[in-house]
Amino acid sequence: MGTPQTREKHEGRFAALYNDAYADVLRFVQRRAGPHRAEDVVHEAFLVAWRRFDDVPAGMDDARAWLFGTAMHCLLNDQRSHSRQGALEVRIAEVTKEITASEDDLVAFRVDLSRPFPVVGA
Repeated sequence: MGTPQTREKHEGRFAALYNDAYADVLRFVQRRAGPHRAEDVVHEAFLVAWRRFDDVPAGMDDARAWLFGTAMHCLLNDQRSHSRQGALEVRIAEVTKEITASEDDLVAFRVDLSRPFPVVGA
């Protein structure tokens, strides 16, 4: 971010964007993801905005639009991640049903978690 003056300017712009847009972006994400994931997704969107602040448009309206787009991308990433996690949980549950209680079987049995699996909705 360069000089201390530049950093202060960035921090001020970021704080203004956060104060102006946080509640609206949170409601936007809550309508699409529900309240249980929304805050994490919104925080990720603001983290992206902070890290890529040079890419954020200077005007507040344009910055808000950029932030909403970023929040949507973060939401889609979160949904894909949860789909993969759910699919992995199903695979592990199916595999554990096949394993007997014998210790020798547990040692000999290998779960291939490196194999890709389809993502629902991708």
